[in-house]
Amino acid sequence: MAETIRPDGFAASRARAEAQLREFLPKAGRAYAAGRNDASKCAVSGLSPAIRHRLISEPEVLRAVLAEHAPDASEKFLQEVCWRSYWKGWLEQRLGVWSDYCKQRNTLYDEYGKARAYLDAIAGNTGLACFDDWAKTLNTTGYLHNHVRMWVASIWVFTFKLPWQLGADWFMARLLDGDAASNTLSWRWVAGLQTQGKHYLARAENIHKFTGGQYNPAGQLNEAAKPLVAEAPLPQPTPFCWEPVKQVQDGDLLVLTDDDLSADLDGLDLGQASRIAILRTHDSGACQSASQPLTDYKQAVASATRDRLQDAGLQVSIVDSSNLAASLDAHAAERIVLPWVPVGPNRDHVFDVLSAGERPWSFWLRAWDAAVWPHAKKGFFPFKKRVLPALNKLLA
Repeated sequence: MAETIRPDGFAASRARAEAQLREFLPKAGRAYAAGRNDASKCAVSGLSPAIRHRLISEPEVLRAVLAEHAPDASEKFLQEVCWRSYWKGWLEQRLGVWSDYCKQRNTLYDEYGKARAYLDAIAGNTGLACFDDWAKTLNTTGYLHNHVRMWVASIWVFTFKLPWQLGADWFMARLLDGDAASNTLSWRWVAGLQTQGKHYLARAENIHKFTGGQYNPAGQLNEAAKPLVAEAPLPQPTPFCWEPVKQVQDGDLLVLTDDDLSADLDGLDLGQASRIAILRTHDSGACQSASQPLTDYKQAVASATRDRLQDAGLQVSIVDSSNLAASLDAHAAERIVLPWVPVGPNRDHVFDVLSAGERPWSFWLRAWDAAVWPHAKKGFFPFKKRVLPALNKLLA
């Protein structure tokens, strides 16, 4: 699947993400819609790692696409960008789904962590040629085409009968663009738990067609599997409880996590503050150790962001996530301000450290997130029915 990986790699800086977006824009319309499912072609943008870390933000990408293409021509790409916002908004309103996943994953890892079937699957030694090639591609590059991710997850759950939670954990330890909401809820969707009773089955004919004939696992897949049965109904959404800060004051320390490294500080008045700390994480919050490509990418985006902000005249340092409390104490800030940290391992860690400290702390919420997340109360169809027609207003 090497042809789906951009030859120049994935953007680890804002400047490279902007250039990559400009390069992709002519193909963001009907060409993307026609080729996006074909894993043998490079019809996708390759921007997902940059968007996931917000080297470039969703509104910036959407504005650029709509300036080049009519909404109907670019709808498929617009939807893909909005899926990430939908998943985040959905999980923000159902915190228990993430905590339940973490508990289940930890228990299952203790049970399966040394099992041969699990170890063979994550290493790409199952004997199923397509899966093994995709597993090795994921391990060595940190990326898989979205259609391939669906096939891998389906084969993992329904053919290999491995726990979906451990598959989601494997992806989080490898994917450059992996985030808690998109990854966890996509695996739940494939398994039939997110839209309960509706699952995704990998089929040999589909794989053969959309890999350009490279693979044909006929007779090797469980194409008659039933969806997994949920232990409980999906929880109802809970109201948002945000009181975001509007201004950074003199004496504040702005802390950036790798969930949001964009320079697009919309809605936030930096005031007199000039001190910024970038939190460098060494792992993905997964039970497995993060792969070297993922570790390298996280370090690269932190360093590139520091350099960009220093060039803008700001005082910027990189602080280590494993020693966050001491690093924050060393800054002697009167208050700590962060862009909203979405549900996931960063929030789990940062909340614990900040809650145990003595300094006050506040969050800043992006206008885009505040506008679209509350619409993620049910499925994606009602979400896009509200959000897509209002894009121009939301992006104004």
